[in-house]
Amino acid sequence: SIYARYLNNNESRESEDFICRCTTKNTFGRFCEYICGQKPGNTYKTFYELFEESLSKRLDDGVLAYNPIRQRECYSLRRTCSALCLDWRDLCDGEWDCAAGEDEMYCEHLDLNECNENQFRCRNGLCIPIEWFMDSRLDCVDATDEQRKQSDDHDACYSMSSIDCSEVACGEKQAYSCGDGQCLSWHERFYKDRTPFCKNGLGFFGICESIGFVTTATGGCSSGFFVTVTNMSVPCDQLVRCAAVADRSCTSNDVENLQQHALDYCFRNMTHGYLYSLPNILSPFVDAYFTREQFESDDEDATRLPALFCSSDKAKCLHFHDVYNEKYPFPPFEYLFGQQQSLPDYCLNSNAFYICPNTHKCISNYRLLDGFDDCIDRSDENPNLQRQLNSKFTRHRYRCAIQNDETILPHLLGDGNNDCSDGSDEFEFTSDRIINWREEDCLNLDDTICRLIRGDAILYVDIYMKDLCDSKFDLQHSLDEVDCGPEWICPKDWKKGRSQISGSCLHQSRFQDGKYDFLDGSDELHDDAPCIHGPHPWLKCGSNHSSEIMCEQFGDGNINCIGALDEQQRLTCGQSGALNNRFYCRSDSRCLLISYICNGVLDCSDGEDENELLCGPRGGCHNESFACLDRAVNGKCISSERVCDGKKNCPNGRDEETLCWWR
Repeated sequence: SIYARYLNNNESRESEDFICRCTTKNTFGRFCEYICGQKPGNTYKTFYELFEESLSKRLDDGVLAYNPIRQRECYSLRRTCSALCLDWRDLCDGEWDCAAGEDEMYCEHLDLNECNENQFRCRNGLCIPIEWFMDSRLDCVDATDEQRKQSDDHDACYSMSSIDCSEVACGEKQAYSCGDGQCLSWHERFYKDRTPFCKNGLGFFGICESIGFVTTATGGCSSGFFVTVTNMSVPCDQLVRCAAVADRSCTSNDVENLQQHALDYCFRNMTHGYLYSLPNILSPFVDAYFTREQFESDDEDATRLPALFCSSDKAKCLHFHDVYNEKYPFPPFEYLFGQQQSLPDYCLNSNAFYICPNTHKCISNYRLLDGFDDCIDRSDENPNLQRQLNSKFTRHRYRCAIQNDETILPHLLGDGNNDCSDGSDEFEFTSDRIINWREEDCLNLDDTICRLIRGDAILYVDIYMKDLCDSKFDLQHSLDEVDCGPEWICPKDWKKGRSQISGSCLHQSRFQDGKYDFLDGSDELHDDAPCIHGPHPWLKCGSNHSSEIMCEQFGDGNINCIGALDEQQRLTCGQSGALNNRFYCRSDSRCLLISYICNGVLDCSDGEDENELLCGPRGGCHNESFACLDRAVNGKCISSERVCDGKKNCPNGRDEETLCWWR
């Protein structure tokens, strides 16, 4: 091996050989992730032993121990931040990393880039052929051409060499990009347990102090800063840093004594504290500080984080938790500490740019009403902006079902967040269609759901007239049970429900028959009775799993009961239609057949399908069987396949009652 020869002889014999230069002695590898001679309790006898054990650890543990002090590829701009190492994702991301804003210069040209009619415009302004929009393959660098829930799973990227990983940016300033496709919320920048939240080790860039290293001028980590502390006579900035991180390079074994000495000797006359890392690493407007209060705290990890953020002129300081706060949609350094900048002339063109009220920052009109917060006060997502906006800025958007002036990028559909104020991007219920976007995945170009998102789905389905508005959901998305309002006349011996949500027709024989047919279940209640369901042996709803639930909670799109038994006709199971007589696992978003319920086997990851409130005790029955519970001890057990088969197999008939809520 070239590496082995180089490490043994400190030279390369072949002139054509290429060796990656790592800054730390005895480290090597593509990312300087291997360390020679540090096997616990021993040293590696050969290079191959080292390689074999490192590979084994990677395969067995699924973890590759990256070296936090390794270098990364970077852009170095010439003027005010020539030393700072910037990732390409830091350029034109709407957040200043350089004091003079060099990393955001000329970005307005990209912001205003206009795509052709036969192209889809990615959020970052680049264009792709319209045929690539919602085709299940990532083509936009920011992944906005596909559903976010399909593009968010990049946890394995750190161990792969894939363009789908290395070429992905993470929603610009709203998220932190690890550099290989893994994305994290911006406010997760510091982790209390000091584990690298980026699996590739780059999560410590600019905050190396949180793991006992020192941030260099480029933002990378170095272990060569600390001096040996023997007589407490070192400069205070080094002493405080050494006491804060309790680094192994500090030879004082008495960390508490070292920290007390820092308190007594260094913090006596300090107004703010000592720099946490080099100035302007986290933001060109901010310095971070260690403070006296950190060393007085009983929390061992308190000193690993900066306690105070101050503007560069120290005119304004804020506590750590006042800055790293989820109430802000992105890092608020510029908003909280930045100097007011004069607006460029191009921002005055209201036909192309919008000025955020609180910060006087200007953004392209393409960024309005897209579901992403670009203004710190989120004013760029105000539906009232739609009236003054040229329609070209909102092409290929999803219109929220109730608030039609609200639009978002289809990228956000079903991602678990209510980006539409009416929540229709997660569960859409209108007179035209019912779609649970959380369960609908665009996986193939010709999938119906992909075509629905693109707007080119024209569906022709043959269905008998008698099957329309009959309270049976025959078509996907319940299309056969919409528009069943007062104008729809029921056949003879059929009648409508008493509420708007139960507007379909139902045969008289199916009222009060023990089976719910209307969305709100009101067919099982007398007309003069309050619209409250319960008690039932199988209906366990609410936080306390009581046996009662209001009619308006039935079929409202929100799961209130174990197994989603209150949403049998609203929830869909992928391409297989409504939930109907199946059981819904909330933890896995899966639909289970009745034979899998109360059979002693945990099919839902959280065990919801075997909840004792629903199933009762097992009574000694083996797995994959159903407990009749006909006797207190040694009751009858039957095969789970015989549950709800129309025959009473249990002496007490429990197999045809408890779980057979739907026929």
